[in-house]
Amino acid sequence: MDFLRPASWEEALAAKAEHPAAVPIAGGTDVMVEINFGHRRPGHLLDLNRIGELAEWETGADFVRLGASVPYAAIMDNLRAELPGLALASHTVASPQ
Repeated sequence: MDFLRPASWEEALAAKAEHPAAVPIAGGTDVMVEINFGHRRPGHLLDLNRIGELAEWETGADFVRLGASVPYAAIMDNLRAELPGLALASHTVASPQ
């Protein structure tokens, strides 16, 4: 299994184009469990952790934009006022790390 580590969206898209079956991971918890139990054996993992935009959030007067890799702990700590339901739900879906 090859581990691809793009540092930008452009690199990630190029890697996915070159390896269409690559499995993207950020936290990787679910994918790693599937691999460890032999339920999945992808040829390539596409690590998205170096793409900083995925871990960013932005709030405006009438919107909140969350990157796909914003940790639950960041939502609970920083966005409780803007997203109370999501902050509460964050306690039930995963551990803070």
